[in-house]
Amino acid sequence: MWFTGSVSDSAASANVYTSIWAAGSQVAASEVSSTQPSGGAQNRHYPFACCCQATVNGSQAIEGRWRIDVITGSMYQRTLEILKIG
Repeated sequence: MWFTGSVSDSAASANVYTSIWAAGSQVAASEVSSTQPSGGAQNRHYPFACCCQATVNGSQAIEGRWRIDVITGSMYQRTLEILKIG
C-alpha cells in the first residue's frame, strides 16, 4: 500500500504525521513525519509518502490518515494505492 500527497501547516517547525491504517489499527512502521524547516514560509505545501504491507480479509477498511501538532493544516492531492499480492 502507498499513501502519498502533500500537506501544509499554519506554523513554522510544525510536524505533520501521515500513516496507513488497516482493519482499524495503524500499520506498524508506516508513519512518517514531515517537518517544515524553521524560518520557512508558513502554509507552504510539501510532499509525503508512506508505504507498508498488511494482510486484510477483504472486508476490512484500509485508509490513509494524518495529524498535525499545530492548530491548523491542510492535505492536498492525496492518493491511496493498494496492490493485491497473491
